[in-house]
Amino acid sequence: MNRFHVPANILLVGEYAVIEPGGLGVAAAVEPSVTVTIEPDAQFLIRGITGHDERSWSPESGGDPFLETAARTAIDQLAAGRLAAPARITIDSTAFFDREGNKLGFGSSASVVVGLVRALCVAYRVAPRNLAQIAVRVHRAVQNGRGSGYDVAASRYGGVGRFTGGEAPGWDPLAPPARAEAVGLSHISLFRGPQPVNTRAAIMALETFRAADSRGFEAFLERSNEAAAQTARAVSAGNWAAFRRAVELAAANSQHLGDLIGVPSVPPEDVVRWAQSRGGVAKCVGAGNELTAVILPPASETEIPDGVVSVRIAMPEGNA
Repeated sequence: MNRFHVPANILLVGEYAVIEPGGLGVAAAVEPSVTVTIEPDAQFLIRGITGHDERSWSPESGGDPFLETAARTAIDQLAAGRLAAPARITIDSTAFFDREGNKLGFGSSASVVVGLVRALCVAYRVAPRNLAQIAVRVHRAVQNGRGSGYDVAASRYGGVGRFTGGEAPGWDPLAPPARAEAVGLSHISLFRGPQPVNTRAAIMALETFRAADSRGFEAFLERSNEAAAQTARAVSAGNWAAFRRAVELAAANSQHLGDLIGVPSVPPEDVVRWAQSRGGVAKCVGAGNELTAVILPPASETEIPDGVVSVRIAMPEGNA
């Protein structure tokens, strides 16, 4: 049996910008992780386990549409459609769901895709140099061609990195977990927002804004890229003060854009007060205000409120 783990991911800076060619973002791989196991079996079977159900797909009997699209796309990329030897691949993402079966917002689909592609590499005994790019193509296939790829890159490489959007996106590693501690990223506290945000609707609102005010959109993108570049430099240097200023700049830019497109990106006032009272910074991550990340100064020791998820920077683990 072969077993490995693929971390979750969050986009700290660069929401909306990362879907643009040349758009910059700073993303991180975080706990929890998807657990992937590969075992001998009488048939080729892929199983997906979540917090509330189990799904499967095999070439002979079909099954779950997500797994089928992901598997067939990956197999086409890795082996021109040729089937591998019989094996059972199990991808367990239970840790990405709460007790009621709701997603926690950690990019589970990207982590699952990275895990599947890595598992298929083991099954086919191949080691492609461009595994991350293959995983991006697979993830876009299951999302009807959409997706920047930052989540795939973060889960594939681990740690903290600077992401560059595009057809073949780029990833520049900035800090492993030990270095990330210097800018308060040893723990990231995640607060749930008032309600879920429809990412597709948010992007449509952005496109409407771009069509109506191209100069305004370009100004947003320029400010966003500058904030992401400053954040990346601060992480690389381990400079907490510069990191906090850069994240605050990114937060202000996101809030301004949210006002323009009608998708609020303002953290709850009580969360902002909690962060500021401890010398930290609060910023919505992703589209809208569904999730707010609070990052506290290095070596801070504080009690995390009930219902708040605290995550650590992570690296992929295992021998695949």
